[in-house]
Amino acid sequence: MADGSHRSRPVMRVAALRRLGGDVDADDTLRDLASAPVPGQGERVGSVRATFRDRRPGPPGAGAHRSSSIP
Repeated sequence: MADGSHRSRPVMRVAALRRLGGDVDADDTLRDLASAPVPGQGERVGSVRATFRDRRPGPPGAGAHRSSSIP
């Protein structure tokens, strides 16, 4: 969680529920919590959204960056 603010917690929880297979789009309250507005000088200037990096194991070399040094 890179935001560090309390406003990102519900967004992350809804995203986790969705990732676990929950049908969050069927519930209006959960759908509304899936993003949070970011205010700036009284106006909405952005939103908090959850993004996940897929850290599940995959085939060798898929998404992995390996470094090697040659002596």
